Amino acid sequence: MGLINKEDDEYMYLAPLIDMEMKTDLYLIESDLNKDELEKAYKVLNIKNKVNDDFQIKGYWSTCQTLVCGEWFFQFLDTMFRLYTTSDISMVELGQQCYKEVLAKHHNWFLRTTVIIAINIINSRETFENSLCNE
Repeated sequence: MGLINKEDDEYMYLAPLIDMEMKTDLYLIESDLNKDELEKAYKVLNIKNKVNDDFQIKGYWSTCQTLVCGEWFFQFLDTMFRLYTTSDISMVELGQQCYKEVLAKHHNWFLRTTVIIAINIINSRETFENSLCNE
């Protein structure tokens, strides 16, 4: 991941968790964890608990997936704030450029097309600033 280097303190805490998810294939889970996947992870980790006793995980999203998506989000915000403060481009252009630079490469055709349509209806810079000030 681009924002966390091996020399960083954060890496020391995240690396074992990421390694565990990689070792047990939990990093592949994007929505729900089923009993077979949990049982496989328990075997790999040599955990003796019965899966039925522990199985209360609903809506599991792997930590690796969460960290990667979080990194994309902060890269998007960084690009957006940089462009917003250093240029006078319209909000639509700003959205298009941020999306193209950061997120488009991670989305399939359908999602890219949907986002591009949505970006084209963003309010003007003036409306955005007025709304921001009023909030």
